[in-house]
Amino acid sequence: MEAVAHAAREAMAEVRTAVAGMRGASLAVEIEQARRALAAGEVVCEINADPILADEQQEAVLAMAVREAVTNVIRHAGATHCSIRVESGAKGESRLHIRDNGSGGTLREGAGLKGMRARLAAVGGALNIQSTAEGTHLFARLPGKGLS
Repeated sequence: MEAVAHAAREAMAEVRTAVAGMRGASLAVEIEQARRALAAGEVVCEINADPILADEQQEAVLAMAVREAVTNVIRHAGATHCSIRVESGAKGESRLHIRDNGSGGTLREGAGLKGMRARLAAVGGALNIQSTAEGTHLFARLPGKGLS
């Protein structure tokens, strides 16, 4: 019972952290934190970020996607290079590309990626992940404001 109680406390702490992180999450701040985290993990980082027209909720979802993806690069990929690209597409669509040159090949979609997929879907977006021997490419797309 003590182990169950401990696990429940840890899960609640993680939920609180995630919810607090989503409130007011700034894409620019998250990208800068990603740059620092990747550098600390000795991963060369290339960032190209266009201004986007996403609303506050969509921006928070993209910011959380950057956080989760970079965490995965650092913890699991064994990568030496990572690129983060944010761009605006047709009709105000926002796109996020994160590529690494890590081990790739086998993709196990754990709680972090499932949560990312669910958050994107909740605001009308989508997530696509391709993982090969050359690395992993995460592509998140959000519709323009007011478009679903």
